[in-house]
Amino acid sequence: MPLTEVRAVSVLGFHRIEIRVPYWCSVPALQGASILNAQATKAASDVRPADLSEAGGTANEIDPAFVLETVQGALDDNKAEGIVSFDLRNRTSVSDHMVICSGRSTTHVGALAEYIRQDLKKIGADIVAITGTGQGDWICVDANSVVVHIFRPEVRAYYQLEKMWDPKFDVNADAA
Repeated sequence: MPLTEVRAVSVLGFHRIEIRVPYWCSVPALQGASILNAQATKAASDVRPADLSEAGGTANEIDPAFVLETVQGALDDNKAEGIVSFDLRNRTSVSDHMVICSGRSTTHVGALAEYIRQDLKKIGADIVAITGTGQGDWICVDANSVVVHIFRPEVRAYYQLEKMWDPKFDVNADAA
């Protein structure tokens, strides 16, 4: 194991430096600390703002349009209902696209999330998180540049996420 491992990490537009040292090196000497600081500075300089996508991820990621196409294909192929997608690039920095759809049952909702996970893994896209799998009423798949919300129909009607993100319901547009 090398004495230190330094790398720059960029997730959702947040940058951090990870420095790993062996457990027996819990407090580095002052001289060692300056070497670590120099390595960390170099690692941080390797991630330039020009390398960031609109969603805040690195340029090594899959094209957001391709991720969106893959997600929509997986949902179409597996009989998701009411598929709606929103372009969020001009509205938020969290993600480039959002997809909202419904499954017929909790089992179908869970299966749709799993199909999306498998298809995104095939193309090499990063999946940040999949939440809500325990309950199965609302599952959110965060694929960095594309966020997918899969609902049971009753839950989707209750939360009405479309009204929050659809431009035709934009309060600022009505005031102008």
